[in-house]
Amino acid sequence: MLSVDGVQRDMKERFEMISDHTPYDARRLAARSALTAAVLCLSLLFIRYESHPKYEILPDVVVGDGYGVTYADYDEVERSGAFIRTDDGMMVDAKKLREILPSDFPRNKCVYFYYDVMMKIPGIGGGGECAWLEDLPESGIYPLTVGERDFKSSFALWVMKVL
Repeated sequence: MLSVDGVQRDMKERFEMISDHTPYDARRLAARSALTAAVLCLSLLFIRYESHPKYEILPDVVVGDGYGVTYADYDEVERSGAFIRTDDGMMVDAKKLREILPSDFPRNKCVYFYYDVMMKIPGIGGGGECAWLEDLPESGIYPLTVGERDFKSSFALWVMKVL
């Protein structure tokens, strides 16, 4: 039979063995961690410099209405010359615009111009600028009303560009 001192000594030895035991080698863990960090850094560098651009600014202009209906796509607007960029802002040639819109397009219906569209590649969201003309006359050159960005939309576009 073991004495009380013998039991205490055995228990002390067992606790010391348990506390001294490490299920891993500290040097191997450090080496694996360094290797993992190096591979991760190299992968991120490769993705950053060898992948497609984060986003692309499309030079095209789309003419539509407020309900998502497109009346003229990129090529038609470019060929017509209806959309004019100036130092003072965006202008539209109403006569040239009338030529690309449907013949039954109402005079008092808003015409929207979507331009400088930023598109994520491959098509993961985007955004851009919007301008409109509230009343479409038969002829003449008129300035477009350009929408002001609020903080949320500006921040959302910034996030899309960065990510």
